[in-house]
Amino acid sequence: MLTRRPASPLRPALHRSRQWALWLLGGAYLLFAAVTALLDPPGAFPGAYQTPKFWMAGVFVLVLLGAALAPRRLRRVGVGAFVLLTPLLWLEAWRMVSLGLQPSELTLWAAALAGVAPLLLGSAWGGAAVMAVLAGVGLVLLEGPPLSPALLAAWVSGGLATAALAGTSFVAARLIESNLTLHEQASAQLQAARFDSLTRVLCRAATEEDLLDRLRHALETRTPLSAVMCDIDHFKAVNDRYGHPAGDEVLRGVAKRLRRTVRGSGGLVGRWGGEEFLILLPGLARPEAHALAERLRQAVAATPVAGLPVTASLGVASFRPPGDTADALLARADQALYAAKRSGRNRVE
Repeated sequence: MLTRRPASPLRPALHRSRQWALWLLGGAYLLFAAVTALLDPPGAFPGAYQTPKFWMAGVFVLVLLGAALAPRRLRRVGVGAFVLLTPLLWLEAWRMVSLGLQPSELTLWAAALAGVAPLLLGSAWGGAAVMAVLAGVGLVLLEGPPLSPALLAAWVSGGLATAALAGTSFVAARLIESNLTLHEQASAQLQAARFDSLTRVLCRAATEEDLLDRLRHALETRTPLSAVMCDIDHFKAVNDRYGHPAGDEVLRGVAKRLRRTVRGSGGLVGRWGGEEFLILLPGLARPEAHALAERLRQAVAATPVAGLPVTASLGVASFRPPGDTADALLARADQALYAAKRSGRNRVE
């Protein structure tokens, strides 16, 4: 419970951003392919359309279908997209170099892919994908037919623009990833600070904070709220006779049983100090809270804890609006607890 890092609410937001980026890129390319085919048809269908430019449109159709059918596997869909698109970009670059064509369309979409890659795949994989694209295009320029100075300048300019956009996107992705990691670490530390390290229930400070929040909610919504003070009977004798390790096991076992018993009622369990626990029961008036406290008592005493017979005494008090306070509520729960102890322990008052 304490070692698991809580999921950051920023991760779903990042996932949605990746979805939007993929849909925008894929939709824009499909629109580009359709518009250019209508305005400047390459020739008779289907033969004239058997080029990397239109094969990439087919890949984007598959990618968008994958994103729609498997939204939780978006990164895998993105990896698959780049695995298919990268060699097609190389083939298109070779075709354009061989025919002496201006690379404006190719470099435009290469830059778009380079801008999306670090966001979609993460900075490491995205950076590697962009480097693979640029390296392949560079190899095409080196091994392909000689280019005129004007065409070579256009290719170099397009490559530099693609690299600049990719670098900017890489830096932004690294910043997002770093901030997300820091946010999750801070959330984990805050979460750990709210819990008692021994019993794994709320610590006293967190219990006090939740008590005040529940009191405000009960007052505003005019709903009942009860508190149960629980004390392990003769706990000092357990420590004196069996040692502190046995006492720690008893505390852990009792806390687990309390937590398990109140789980379905929306109750909260906190360690109040030593062998005392405070159970908050929002939505329960005193009769219902008393009945639940009796179930807590029975759960503690049902079977030995750490091999030792253990019982607990419990005191129940309920919020009395409008003038009641947290201190007054706790004082009444304490009084009920001591009444249970005076009546012979292993009781609910």
